[in-house]
Amino acid sequence: MTLARLAYASNHSGLAAGVLEDILHVSLSNNKRDGITGALIVCEEDFFQILEGERTAVSACITRIMNDPRHQKINIIFAGDVQTNLFPAWSMHSVERDVMLRYMVNGDFNPAHISEGEIVSLCLEMALTN
Repeated sequence: MTLARLAYASNHSGLAAGVLEDILHVSLSNNKRDGITGALIVCEEDFFQILEGERTAVSACITRIMNDPRHQKINIIFAGDVQTNLFPAWSMHSVERDVMLRYMVNGDFNPAHISEGEIVSLCLEMALTN
C-alpha cells in the first residue's frame, strides 16, 4: 500500500444551516469506509482539508470533492506519497480555533495568503493535537 497525503483549499461561499453537519456526517462515513484520515478547517467562506490514506482512496476522495458543487475554486496545495500518517486516529477532525488564529492574516484564514511553510507548520500542529 502506498500512503499519500493531499491538502487542498476550496471556497464554499457560505453554508446554509445544517449543511456542514451533513458534510461531516457523510465524510466521516466515507472516510472510515475508505481508510482515509485527516483534518478539516471550515472558515466563513473556505474549506482547508488534509486527506491521508491509500493513494487510490485519496484520489477517489478528491475526485468526489471536485465534483461536489459546494466546493468552488479548488486549489491543491500539495499532494504526494508519504512514509507516515500525521492523523492516524482521525477519520475527520475539526481544528481548535486557537490553532487557526496563529495562521490568520488580517483576521481571516485563507490558505492562499499563507506560505507553504506555514501550511506545513499548521499540519504538524494539527497532528500534535491528535
